[in-house]
Amino acid sequence: MWLGTPMCPPFLLNISSTLPVESCGMCVSSCRLAAIALLVLKDEEDAFWCLVAVVEIIMPQDYYSKTLTASQADQRVFRDFLAEKMPRLTAHFKEHSIDHSLITFNWFLVVFVESLVSDILLRVWDAFLYEGTKETNEHSI
Repeated sequence: MWLGTPMCPPFLLNISSTLPVESCGMCVSSCRLAAIALLVLKDEEDAFWCLVAVVEIIMPQDYYSKTLTASQADQRVFRDFLAEKMPRLTAHFKEHSIDHSLITFNWFLVVFVESLVSDILLRVWDAFLYEGTKETNEHSI
């Protein structure tokens, strides 16, 4: 779902006036983040400001850009973290030519919204909103 399409909710259209698409890369992952904010906060304005905080303050610059530069860097950091914490799994991935980012890239873009059951997700999000992105690597293991 991209901004400007008939399926885009008005909530995300309001965000586009504050967060230019070119700078934050409004895309499907933004919709997932907005959805969890709306689900928990139940107020569009609060959810809007939560999404603004995630995209502009908590996540690194260019995390949601068209090139996903910071997201790709995050995957390289995670690869090293995975090798340190789970060397056998890393070796298994290498032996079978499995790129971990095929599995984990979306985890990081949507901060686990699609991967965890709600009670665990809310705990992870509490830590994420309080501690920032360092929590995403720790919870991904």
